[in-house]
Amino acid sequence: MTWDIGGNDLLRARDRYIAGTCGGLDNQQCLRDAITTFSGNWTAIVREIFALRGGRPTVYRTMDLYYPFVAQDAASGRLKVLLPYLQEANAIINSTGCGVKTAQVYQAFNVDYENPRHPSLYLSFDGYHPNSAGHAVIAGQLRTLGYEPAVAVPVVCP
Repeated sequence: MTWDIGGNDLLRARDRYIAGTCGGLDNQQCLRDAITTFSGNWTAIVREIFALRGGRPTVYRTMDLYYPFVAQDAASGRLKVLLPYLQEANAIINSTGCGVKTAQVYQAFNVDYENPRHPSLYLSFDGYHPNSAGHAVIAGQLRTLGYEPAVAVPVVCP
């Protein structure tokens, strides 16, 4: 079982931040709200996946989020504000537990959080979604997690 969620929620908040309509005294309220919503949605979706599997042994895999806007946000000075929210979303994903293994796609695409690389080699014409090379990198990261052993997880996890 493999899933990936959350990127679009953060994208919408980023767009509002850039437009100056994010709210709060620091124009970051929508970013904080996006993380809160993401966290709740992540937990609910993972619980639903486990419930649907009914405790049967399953190989659970997901991926953290890459950041396609490094060049634009670094050039505009926004990166130092926006990147911590992505880090927080990735921390939520990486702390799922319950036998869920997470492919480290952020690291594969962007290298690190201190000096992130723009993943232009891995992005399609829209500058956001992966191209065939990007999908190959994601598949490679998932493959490194392995496929065994399948885990029987209680329905209430996480």
